[in-house]
Amino acid sequence: MNKFWKTLISPKSGNRVSNACFLSTSGKGTMLLLGILFLKCIVNAAGQDGSTGGINFCNRTLKNSCYCETKLKPVLIDCSGIQLKVLFEEEDWNVTLAALNITSDDALEVNFSDNLLEDIPMLPALNIVMLFFHHNHIRKIYPSAFSHLPELDTLDLSSNRLTTKSLEEGMFFGQFNSSSASPGYFPLPLKHLNMSHNKIHRYTILKIRTTPSL
Repeated sequence: MNKFWKTLISPKSGNRVSNACFLSTSGKGTMLLLGILFLKCIVNAAGQDGSTGGINFCNRTLKNSCYCETKLKPVLIDCSGIQLKVLFEEEDWNVTLAALNITSDDALEVNFSDNLLEDIPMLPALNIVMLFFHHNHIRKIYPSAFSHLPELDTLDLSSNRLTTKSLEEGMFFGQFNSSSASPGYFPLPLKHLNMSHNKIHRYTILKIRTTPSL
């Protein structure tokens, strides 16, 4: 009796396997052979983009991928409105920027607006000059979240769920400077900060004292 074993791995948002694998055999065969072939298929599918664990989130064949345009200056990475709940990890950025042939010298405009994000963790070292988080569900920004973005000029946090209580002094810290006689944090180069339409009733100068350009 002919036997057919079919395993389908469907691409979806956040799935690191993007191809379908089909394994078939006729006659008696062996489960060992099927197991080996199946594992090989998964490995090939997962590593087909040359990644070492990250995903290319600008890959348009994936569901809910970002729109990326390298011809614009700064380079546009538009991840708005894709039902994103968690920000991409450093490995994902490495894979994506490599796939787009973007170097560390290329300035980036990154848009995470109109998603389902609830917090902003510390972002990886990137040459982001414009960063948009408006119209999310953000309640918390972790200390030094933007400290690895030394060229950040514009930050939009409007229309979220931030409160006066949720604001922390360290949220706008730049990189730490340990080489001077008086160690401390470099200021962020922010010139444009939008925090309107949040639940913020008072905002002390203490919380933004590390952003003198505002």
